[in-house]
Amino acid sequence: MGAHESEVSTHTDRMIAWSAAYSGIPILTQWTTEEQADLPRLRSKLGGSGQLSPAQVDRLFGVLGNLRSENKHMSGGSKALLKYAEASGIKLELPKEKEILAEARRIYGACVAEPSRAPTRIAQSYDAAPRAQAR
Repeated sequence: MGAHESEVSTHTDRMIAWSAAYSGIPILTQWTTEEQADLPRLRSKLGGSGQLSPAQVDRLFGVLGNLRSENKHMSGGSKALLKYAEASGIKLELPKEKEILAEARRIYGACVAEPSRAPTRIAQSYDAAPRAQAR
């Protein structure tokens, strides 16, 4: 293989790696859309007074389960996207990262945190709350 073919091959490999980093964005967008559809169900009034009925409890746990699952997918998918992008040589400069985080906080509120690249057990933190309430 000549120098020109080697250059083209390297360039093509890099383009494929870069595009692969973004291949997960459509599914992340889908999970965001699903979460946005579930949020009004969580915020809707339950009606009545006093203790929640079994049907209301079931509805709340169903919505919470959906939101936990969507959050788990989005968190894991986002971390994978960041890791894959960085491995492909795509890295946000700090000012741009801060700008994106500020925009996300404006849209989604204070729950937006700077992403940690460390592996996490998301399910562990979310699964503890329902068990504590059930006791």
